[in-house]
Amino acid sequence: MAFNPNVVTLSSVLCIPLLLLSVHLPPASVLERLNSLLEDPRSLVIAEDTQQIFSDESLLREVNQSNSHSAPISAGFSIAATTTETGRMSLSGPILSRFTSIYTEPYRLNIIKHIPLSENKNQQQKIYENDEEIEQDEKVEEEDLLIISEGITEKNYEMIETINDIHSGLIELHQKVTITEYIRWCRTAVSLHKLQQFSSQKAAGIAALRTILDVLPDNDRRYKTKEFLYKFIPKKLSFIVVTDVKKRLVQQREEVLMYEESKTKQIQLVSKISGISISVHQNAQTEVLDSVIWTKSAVDIADALLTAIASKAIAIFEGSPGRGKTAVAKAVLEALGLKITRINLSPTTTIEDLFGRDMPQADPEGGGFTTRFVPGPLTQVMIMSTQDTFDQSLPSYAILIDEINLAEPHLLEVIESFMLEMSKEDRFFLPNGKEIIHKPIVIVSTMNGAALSNARSTLSTKLQGASH
Repeated sequence: MAFNPNVVTLSSVLCIPLLLLSVHLPPASVLERLNSLLEDPRSLVIAEDTQQIFSDESLLREVNQSNSHSAPISAGFSIAATTTETGRMSLSGPILSRFTSIYTEPYRLNIIKHIPLSENKNQQQKIYENDEEIEQDEKVEEEDLLIISEGITEKNYEMIETINDIHSGLIELHQKVTITEYIRWCRTAVSLHKLQQFSSQKAAGIAALRTILDVLPDNDRRYKTKEFLYKFIPKKLSFIVVTDVKKRLVQQREEVLMYEESKTKQIQLVSKISGISISVHQNAQTEVLDSVIWTKSAVDIADALLTAIASKAIAIFEGSPGRGKTAVAKAVLEALGLKITRINLSPTTTIEDLFGRDMPQADPEGGGFTTRFVPGPLTQVMIMSTQDTFDQSLPSYAILIDEINLAEPHLLEVIESFMLEMSKEDRFFLPNGKEIIHKPIVIVSTMNGAALSNARSTLSTKLQGASH
């Protein structure tokens, strides 16, 4: 079989700086092979190079005169890696000893601090002595949040003030906001403000609902919206969230989604619930929306999906079977004219099933066997997305991942990395090292509720905070 050098080999030979994201994810057997790159003298042993490409003096006469299977390492080659605090614990001692470790202190969070009352005077005195430290910590936390919001909103202080008002109200209702949720909240609010021309109050309110409260159980979300957030979101959206299901009749499609012509003569799909509008492609299937039974749940899902697409975020729908998560999401995507690739995950799904595999094939000239890479469905979508133009406001392709929580942990880590990269034009390295250039792709996924499968706990904190 032909030897095809991948990203690590090419980077070390061609003197291209190499950044390994989440270095703790590959198996230990793979990581140990990097040891030779990190020690002096540096080398990269390639057992798979059966053809001895890197030992062929006719190819690399000046850089490799040895008769070995080691790739010639450029003197200026550098390597860096990222990991998490828990991921670092899984790395071996030899690997850690060869890196210079730089610890990045996490953001502090501005969350509620409960000071328990105590009948013991000594304990109570100690609590009072800590008051000054608590106030100082809260001041630092507020400064962290201000720095984040100023950077994301480009110092739009009207937006920042609205976000702070909502944040304070949520804290009073004992709603914790993690730092990743806060960042996603700010980014969504800015997108709705700029692209949808929403006021700061409306943009921040809808963003808070979709990035923070939507992950709560229905009763909690209803209560916190009714008690506080209703002041910052449209009345129709508040009605959908707050009104009890038993009191809400099935609505007509015209009351939920409408096609309208914009000032620039473009056809848009408009949510009558929140006011979100998105220009559709010419192949939009307008009739598909009439097949949906517009219950409260269906209306909520459709509006949440449009909000996620408008703010270029990942949409993850969690709930019990039969609520229409997949059906409604598929109908909305088709109504926008997106070309959908649907994938159903299961415990037996493999990385190769999704991204592709190298298949052996006979050499037609009788030279033995060679390999041919057969792309999987996710890779095919990335390749096709390159046909999009740079000025498209809406991508042409969407990936609908069903039952994401059923994937095995090692596969889920790879899928999460893939999902986080698809919102922008970039390049993605497949698990086998092959580089794929892609344009933005809409990502939607579904999973059963936590009561049935402890679903959301299987997703990384980073993905939860980066999605709606």
